[in-house]
Amino acid sequence: MKTKVSRNALCPCGSGKKYKRCCGSQETISIHEILENDMIEVQRDIRDFGLAHYSEEIESAYAEFMVDFDIDDEDVYPFIHSFWFICFVEVEERQTILQMYIQSHLNKITRTKLKSIVKSWTYPIVTAGEITDVRDDYLVIHDTLRDTPLKVKLFSYLGRFEEGKYAFAILLPYGEAEYVLFPNIFDIEGENCKAYADVILQEYRNASVIEVDDFLADHLLWLMLLTPQVKMELKVEQVEWPSSASKDVAEIFEEEMKEAGEDYATIEMGVILWYQFVTRKNKRIQNPLIYVAALRYFVSTIIETEGVYTQKELAKKYGISVSSVSSRYGELYDELEPELAKLLNEEVPESHMVSPFHDLLEELKDHEFDSMEEAKAYIYSKINGNEKKTGKQTDEQKAQDLIYEAIKAGGKKRYQLAQEALALNPLHPDGYTLLAEQASTMEDALLLYQKGMECGIEALGEDFFSENRGFFWGLIETRPYMRARYNYAQTLHNLGNMKDAITEYEGMIELNPEDNQGVRDLLLIAYIEVSDLKGAKRLMERFEEDSSMAAFNKVLLEIMNKGFTAKGRLLLNNAKSQNPHVIPYLVGKKKLPQELPAYYGIGDENEAKTYALLHQHLWNQVSGMKQWLLK
Repeated sequence: MKTKVSRNALCPCGSGKKYKRCCGSQETISIHEILENDMIEVQRDIRDFGLAHYSEEIESAYAEFMVDFDIDDEDVYPFIHSFWFICFVEVEERQTILQMYIQSHLNKITRTKLKSIVKSWTYPIVTAGEITDVRDDYLVIHDTLRDTPLKVKLFSYLGRFEEGKYAFAILLPYGEAEYVLFPNIFDIEGENCKAYADVILQEYRNASVIEVDDFLADHLLWLMLLTPQVKMELKVEQVEWPSSASKDVAEIFEEEMKEAGEDYATIEMGVILWYQFVTRKNKRIQNPLIYVAALRYFVSTIIETEGVYTQKELAKKYGISVSSVSSRYGELYDELEPELAKLLNEEVPESHMVSPFHDLLEELKDHEFDSMEEAKAYIYSKINGNEKKTGKQTDEQKAQDLIYEAIKAGGKKRYQLAQEALALNPLHPDGYTLLAEQASTMEDALLLYQKGMECGIEALGEDFFSENRGFFWGLIETRPYMRARYNYAQTLHNLGNMKDAITEYEGMIELNPEDNQGVRDLLLIAYIEVSDLKGAKRLMERFEEDSSMAAFNKVLLEIMNKGFTAKGRLLLNNAKSQNPHVIPYLVGKKKLPQELPAYYGIGDENEAKTYALLHQHLWNQVSGMKQWLLK
């Protein structure tokens, strides 16, 4: 602000002197520049005062705060912390260093206006919000928690700022409706401003502090460390995905969620959960859209999203069956229960064999909450053990804890813990499932799986089976039994007892029609091996899948039923268009590996190897098949 001033008038700098005896050595002056220089000097003096008298306390407090953090930038945070400590930590007689400085140094400031400004600095504030407007001499920060714009005076030494970035700052009053920075703005990229705001709002809701000023003052450094982590750290294009198909799912999911208006934190959570799933589970992915739909449904059941989707709505959106969505959702849920628990800070076993988190979700169904916050408060109270537990643990509970430990353990300890659990609860199926892993022969393993099944039946009771048939996998207490039965059936199959294996497979699908365990894949092979082609056809029609593997199985059934028909050739052409790599492996032109590939993508060679390894012996049953395929 350039002003022409009379030489005999009071100097506008606030010194109380006439202009000609103060700043009148030049014809024009800048009040803004005078105050800027003076305030810079005072702010530097305040920090020097703090470091001179309380450096040990400041360093000790910083070391204590940062003990749990591993950060790369070791210069920025100590610098910020020193200013924060000076402003908000009471050191003597319930006074902060800033208040002590003002009390002892205010009378040394001669300029009236500067003195008035510094006196108002007794109670600074912290702001966190988006920079919404930037001008030559001021900017505006829309404070997230206060939901109000704060006008901040800018001085030339501060540098340039950009609209749309998210900012943290300590603010000192500058007049009635403006602030100055102490010492500067610390900003982060603005592409995730909504996600940053969501994080800060959630942290405030979770805190016991009621006043916004107190919360921000107490949590400045914590929020500055926490908030940038909500950025999409797991960028889809930067991740080494197990297969092209798994990457396709992540990319489609990310794009669809952005279009639906979901925040970055929600999208990131979904991508991370999907990455956990595909890197831990060697799963065939024929149609990515099925998993996209299942993942969207999965995420919507564990966090409040913009859209609430039913399985039927998602199936219609992506042109797939409801049973496909339900089945894949079951796979995700079963595998990712530990990750769900970690999101809520619950300690559970890493394996998905048993998870108490499912019980908590089941319990939530019986409650009606007025808000998401009320539901979360209830969940945290359950997880943190705020509800009083009465009585001692039963033998069954102790046995379950030992099973948890056994699942996490390796080597001999794994099986020792399983035996200890069975000593306390001889009816725990998972104990026998674990012991079967170390059996010396398949026959010995079969007996242990059978014992686990029998114990499951006894523990659940005969009436339970009739009352809950068709809904088994959705009931957590059934899963130890179903795991034992799956392994029992597969072992029968491997031993060549096809009749009993098929009976077990069919029984499991009857109990769990959605087939979350993927029994149908083994049952189809078993049907064809015993030449029950009608059973195989019924099974494929029941679980209709749009995949190259299903396409080749349709060819196989057509040829086995009716010979080398024209329809068979059309079906083969369709199958080849989905994966041209399969036939060379089926006919032996390419050598198959000894083991299944760790992963595969839609239409790639690993998918072809997987299919041929599992099904080549079935194709070899048909006389003339090799020659027909080679035409």
